Amino acid sequence: MDALKSAGRAIIKSPGVPRHTWGTSKHEKLPENWTDTKETLLEGMVFNVKYLGMTLVGQPKGEDMASAAIHRIVATARAGAKKFRKVTLTVSPKGIIITDTETTDLIENVSIYRNQPPL
Repeated sequence: MDALKSAGRAIIKSPGVPRHTWGTSKHEKLPENWTDTKETLLEGMVFNVKYLGMTLVGQPKGEDMASAAIHRIVATARAGAKKFRKVTLTVSPKGIIITDTETTDLIENVSIYRNQPPL
């Protein structure tokens, strides 16, 4: 989690990242008691975001690895001259689910559990 926070800070501090080119959406802060409801914890939090892409990393954890991956994704997104897809990002105890907002097609379903072969 710390790796994602520091990578996010690196992007925010980066002078070359366009901050106002993705539209004029109004951001809402989460309420202080967002973790108090059981439904939120079980079903997960839903975020409406724009999908920049994904990349593979060499190791499953590490602040430097996450930062480098985010820089690659942003650089690739900048190089392309296409519009970004609007997606719904759901983060729950089961994992992360990314679905297309317009077509409701599943883009990614990443489980937080490791797939281990049976012994």
